[in-house]
Amino acid sequence: CRLYAPPAMPWATSIAVPSIVDMLKACWSCQRLNRLPDIGLIWHDWERLARKTLGIIDVPPSKHGIGRCLNPLCGVELSAEVGAVSVDCPVCGNAYRVVDVRLGFLRECIESGRAFTAGECAELLRECGF
Repeated sequence: CRLYAPPAMPWATSIAVPSIVDMLKACWSCQRLNRLPDIGLIWHDWERLARKTLGIIDVPPSKHGIGRCLNPLCGVELSAEVGAVSVDCPVCGNAYRVVDVRLGFLRECIESGRAFTAGECAELLRECGF
């Protein structure tokens, strides 16, 4: 807001838009920013917030869905922590091995008769730990 757009931002009139970091670097090198004593602080805050944001959005989930309860009368969705060996059903109280629940999920997908693409098959197998 403090800059006059065309000279400070050369991408304002072009079709291709650079990344935000490149935009900030272009603004940072602008002669008019010499009047702003806090521009270095703004730049370092931006870098810090970008690192923090990437750290937040790239964190793997602690629990993930593994399939349905193997009890045919229950069938509730089960989730387990990454690396868990067994899981308890919160509804019927039965304990199952995570591998068995994942294989049951694969069997359910196969018996559905749906045709899966290669990418969907790879994702299913990855979710099941293969």
